[in-house]
Parts: sequence; C-alpha cells; structure tokens
Amino acid sequence: LLKPLRPAELAPVLDLALARFTDTRALKQSLEGRKVIERAKGRLMARLGLSEDEAFRRLRRAAMDSRRPMVDIAKELLV
Repeated sequence: LLKPLRPAELAPVLDLALARFTDTRALKQSLEGRKVIERAKGRLMARLGLSEDEAFRRLRRAAMDSRRPMVDIAKELLV
C-alpha cells in the first residue's frame, strides 16, 4: 500500500520516475541499434562471404571513415 504523499515529497518521486523512463528509453534505442547492426553484418556475410568479425570490421571502418554512427551505416546497407 502507498501512503499519501505530501507536495514536498512528490518532486523527488517524479524525478526518479523520469530518470527511470529516460534510462529505459535509451536502453531500448541501444538494443534496436544493435539489432540493425547485426542484420547488416548478416547481409555482408551472406553477400560477400565474410566472417562475422570481418563484417563487423567493415561496418566499423565505414562508420569511422564517414564519421557517422555505425547504426546509420548499417541502416543504409539494409535499404
């Protein structure tokens, strides 16, 4: 059971809830990005006959060379 909150107690509770929401959203975005990268790696492996490590290295190198996030490179590869 929850006890009634006084107005002074409400702000810290809301701050904590907002922080948890923000953390959860960031984790979900990170996981989605990893899924995209994994799919792009799979496509490189299938099309070019690369190992998983080599496919990852190529994605990483393309991201570094273009100074863009790896997930952006992976998304372009999947289009």
